[in-house]
Amino acid sequence: MQCSPAHPCSGRCERCGAAGVFRGQCQLQLTRAVGENDDVAIRNEYATHLDGADGYYREFGHKYRNPHEDGVAAMVARIPTLFPELDLQKASLLDLACGSGEVTIALLNSNLGVTANQITACDPYTSDAFAARTKTHQATRPGLTAEPWSFADIANGALGERRFDLIVCAYALHLCEQSWLPAVCMALAAASDRLVVITPHKRPELESWWGWTQHEEYRDPAYRIRLRSYETTKA
Repeated sequence: MQCSPAHPCSGRCERCGAAGVFRGQCQLQLTRAVGENDDVAIRNEYATHLDGADGYYREFGHKYRNPHEDGVAAMVARIPTLFPELDLQKASLLDLACGSGEVTIALLNSNLGVTANQITACDPYTSDAFAARTKTHQATRPGLTAEPWSFADIANGALGERRFDLIVCAYALHLCEQSWLPAVCMALAAASDRLVVITPHKRPELESWWGWTQHEEYRDPAYRIRLRSYETTKA
């Protein structure tokens, strides 16, 4: 498909970082990628929506599916090595910007001993997709749904007095507007001492004064994604 004058090349996909993605392809690519787990599906290209990332997920969030789910699961499996002191069978977990539940499903399907009752999820756009994909776990936790919190909501105090032993954010924090990122990170640091970010980008780069100090980074050459672990910055 040629890049038309009306829809200039966006250069690089905001969600997965793939190069050569054209604006105007978003409906075609999302329709192919979401729910079609085959070789024809476009796994590495999400086109940016004409109205930006927010518009993209407002329109298609109800059927969103991350085509890099296997990579997310592989990164989630590494969590015990990042925080060996954390008892995941008892930990309270936040799946931040949860999409259709890739992190939640990886945790529940792993041998880590995590149960649905331990997980809180949030995403302002994908609650329908999350509910549909986690319905097999409804028996152990009826009402396992995604809270509608956005990054802006979290920056403005949506987490309240909640505390989590671990926050995991996959394929999303690099989409947070830079103007919101410090406040979001500070709110997360007030809610947990541990953060895992799974990202296809060098972004986001978290500053220590936002409340977080990078603990470890792992780059997976097969999936071409990065896993970064953080601990709250000690005064």
